[in-house]
Amino acid sequence: TNVRQQGLNSFRQLLRQRIRWSLGNLQAARLSRSLWLGQFSRGTRIEALAFLYMPMLQGITGIAFIGSIYLLISGIASYIPSGTAAELLLVIIVVYVLGIGGTMMGCIAAARGEGPTGYLRAFFTANAYAVYTWLLWPALVVSSFRLLTGRVAWQKTEREPLTIVPSAD
Repeated sequence: TNVRQQGLNSFRQLLRQRIRWSLGNLQAARLSRSLWLGQFSRGTRIEALAFLYMPMLQGITGIAFIGSIYLLISGIASYIPSGTAAELLLVIIVVYVLGIGGTMMGCIAAARGEGPTGYLRAFFTANAYAVYTWLLWPALVVSSFRLLTGRVAWQKTEREPLTIVPSAD
């Protein structure tokens, strides 16, 4: 099988694609029961449901993040200790670990057996992925709005013309 994929050259194209994917997940959520009762292994069903519900989980995380910022700005809750620099450093470390700890563990597990350079690459990959997921949070907002307003037509990302270079085989 030969599969050709094309990377996206702009944030706008990437956002359009992710809005379409998120909308698809939101639309397919009604199939959760059928998926759970399907003829797949339990692990496969759990993984498929986790993937299906990922936009909703990202939404909950985003709402919690916005709520935390509101609580901090309004003065209702203070996250910054009034003590020493060591306390502030501890808060920063805890927030960092809670924010991307799961992604970091997944990247490190994938790099197992690649030695120190694999672990270093995993560290940078996890941080880049964390930024990527927050940049795409607007896709969930737009796809949710489209679903709620009944505008569920998918907008495909246009492909750009490719110049295919023959391989040396």
